[in-house]
Amino acid sequence: AGKTKTVYFRRITGAERVKLLAGKRVNVGERNTMDLDLADVLRNRHQLVQFSACHEDGKPLFKSLEEVQALPDWLLNALAEHADDVNKEDDTAGKQ
Repeated sequence: AGKTKTVYFRRITGAERVKLLAGKRVNVGERNTMDLDLADVLRNRHQLVQFSACHEDGKPLFKSLEEVQALPDWLLNALAEHADDVNKEDDTAGKQ
């Protein structure tokens, strides 16, 4: 009792977020349920960033999923939102 210790915290990376969600599952729907692994869902979003983020000339910005997942989680979430918007499967895709 009475002891103190300074502890520091940092923002986690995308890969660390995947590890946090590994093995966590949710059921979607009431009648026709589908079992989803949340880590797989998140990994899929990271792959979307990997596949769609590019330089001005269209060349990929990231060479590997590991490179994407090394980004801070907050940044990866922001990039994933933009990737989602650009790749919507309707006629509003990419219109901002």
